[in-house]
Amino acid sequence: MVIDMKKIFVIFTYGIHQIGGTQMYTAGKAKYLKENGWGVQVFFNGSNKGNSKIPSLTEYIESGGGCYFMIKPPYKYPIQMQEQYLQYLVTKFIQRFNITDFKDCEIIVESHFDTAGYWAELFSAKVGARHFFICCNEVYRDEVPGRYYEDNLDFFYFKWKRNELITNENGCQALFNGYKNVNAPLYQMSYTAREADPIQDVDFPIDQIAKLDWNICHIGRISKSYVPYVIEGVAQFAKRHPDKKINFNELKKCIEKEFPTAQVFLFEQVGAAGPYSVFGQTDKAKAFQQKLKDLQIDAVISGNCGCGLCTTKECGNTIAAEYIGIPTVTIAAPTFVAQVHSTGVNRGVPVLRTAEYPGAFASHSTEELQNNAREVLWPQIKAALTTSISKEEIARYAPEGKRPADEIIYYGNYDEIQEYMAINGWTD
Repeated sequence: MVIDMKKIFVIFTYGIHQIGGTQMYTAGKAKYLKENGWGVQVFFNGSNKGNSKIPSLTEYIESGGGCYFMIKPPYKYPIQMQEQYLQYLVTKFIQRFNITDFKDCEIIVESHFDTAGYWAELFSAKVGARHFFICCNEVYRDEVPGRYYEDNLDFFYFKWKRNELITNENGCQALFNGYKNVNAPLYQMSYTAREADPIQDVDFPIDQIAKLDWNICHIGRISKSYVPYVIEGVAQFAKRHPDKKINFNELKKCIEKEFPTAQVFLFEQVGAAGPYSVFGQTDKAKAFQQKLKDLQIDAVISGNCGCGLCTTKECGNTIAAEYIGIPTVTIAAPTFVAQVHSTGVNRGVPVLRTAEYPGAFASHSTEELQNNAREVLWPQIKAALTTSISKEEIARYAPEGKRPADEIIYYGNYDEIQEYMAINGWTD
């Protein structure tokens, strides 16, 4: 395979550590481009540590493609910081391809979501590239926190007129929502583009899964509308085969065993609040609260908090519930218990009760997860939901939301500090 470093393709995309449709598409496209002589760089919203679950994407983590600043658009940062971030992108680009003169290169840039698109446009201007925006979202309005499409519809109209906005008809209508009467893209996204390379070799510890009579796996996002039907289908399937062992929701079993009259709803059925903003409730959080009221929910259990961003999202559910008087428990790995408490205090909930899982979720087999849910988590959850919050408990967690002005709260290199600030919703 011969790589012509005068032909370079740059992709601005979501985090690539996990597995998802966009990650699989990115891996497939990068492989295709490299096999056809292109140099490829991937900039993504995430950390430059660890490996991707799709091994072929790990090289882009190792090459420094992680950019936590992409979580927000350029105009949310001071001008000087914008320039620093852009220079970081250009420097990593130059280092990867050892380029001295952009004029000698054919450079194409592709981006997959709103803030990535804004950074990609500025980067393209720096290196003389042509930038195409591919709509990889399904929701474009403020019901999903952290979306910035509607702020800048003129930008997407500009890309549309230049035939540099690629989507299908439904995506175009959802994005523009009647703006300038744009109802269809000038270029339709082909199914080939969306479904390239659907089979991937992924890093998945399949040998750790407990071998039951049948193991049923649903691959897809839990926010999809069909998920409750999948769950109901599995339940009906289990009822038809009572002689077989089928792996299904351990905590739900614990609740129903000890409280036979309890009705248990899963988040797939109720929805989620998303991160609870310090600036006020989002429409998504309000809709979640209304759903809890409509279903007459008496308690909320949310988890799992196994990373900084996950913790912020899962706490959003419990904080929203606490604000309407519903007691809650947040399940967290040991490293993130303190973050749960500080997130609660900083958003006006003096005590956000937790159930601490003994270790990292991803490192345990299915059998270990089930056993820990029964033996470790369930006793904590039951105690947290059936005992009153004391004054001592409030006093114990109050300092989580207060810091002395001279205290050093975090050590790390530049990327690590950016990650910590992004997780907490901070800027300088």
